[in-house]
Amino acid sequence: MSLSLRVGTRGSALALTQTDLAIEALARAAGSRGTEIDTEIVTIKTSGDASADKPFEEIGPKGVFARELQRALRDETIDIAVHSLKDLESTEPDGLTLTPLRGREDPRDVLVSREGLELAELRPGTVVGTSSARRRAQLRVARPDLATAALRGNVDTRLEKIARGDVDAGILAGAGIVRLRRESEITQWLDPLQFVPAPGQGAIAIETLTARSSGDLAWIEDTSDDATRACVECERAFMRLIEGGCEVPLGAWARYENGEIECVGFLSSDETPEHIRMTARGSDPIAVAKHLAALFDEAGAAELMRAARLT
Repeated sequence: MSLSLRVGTRGSALALTQTDLAIEALARAAGSRGTEIDTEIVTIKTSGDASADKPFEEIGPKGVFARELQRALRDETIDIAVHSLKDLESTEPDGLTLTPLRGREDPRDVLVSREGLELAELRPGTVVGTSSARRRAQLRVARPDLATAALRGNVDTRLEKIARGDVDAGILAGAGIVRLRRESEITQWLDPLQFVPAPGQGAIAIETLTARSSGDLAWIEDTSDDATRACVECERAFMRLIEGGCEVPLGAWARYENGEIECVGFLSSDETPEHIRMTARGSDPIAVAKHLAALFDEAGAAELMRAARLT
């Protein structure tokens, strides 16, 4: 049996690399059920790609790197969309289903320093580039004596900006650098308890129409695994419970071991060092997310979010 699939993706080098990984996983899953797949890659430019020179805060809320792909799914001009899971909104749109790919890459943030200095070694006033309010807020907590500057563009562009001295150093997601085989440029892997990653960071998501994920594409669930699914489900549920649909500097990182999930969360107002960082544990990902969100509520998350929205 043979099946043709049109696979939608953004056109960056990282997006295409992740799409190749997704196609490999799809081929294995289909092959285990006696089906061969023939794939056509369809590159789609998103709203986020069209605003690559602007800070994320000016582009709009999460989802700007996914909406055109989701529209193509609904229009049935593609059969599958491939995303970086961290780029997606916390709530999946009606009629669409996400499957996190097995083998999540290391979700930690990394420091890339032009002079090869680790975070603790950077001199006061050093300019650190980042495109993320979450990273900026956590940097303010860890090293309030450093300066920050916007660092936009795809991974290759950001690394080039650091190398030529637009900024002295930059903080990026390690997963993208590893997937592009540029890990030799990483100066330091940052402690995820200090620099809590974005929900879903390091994970690739395959998205399909729900009608097909429970029908002719039901076999796609074989591309995932319990550990990856539980961790990203917990992180995204925490984001959904805390954000309430608003963008705030927030991180969540879950680990799965021996049937138990441990999730650490981070929340800040972005403009001050004030923040909340807490951990919850349990066996059910949604229950852990709810417990963690309750701890944040008790610690004053609502006040922090109000401050974040006013800045």
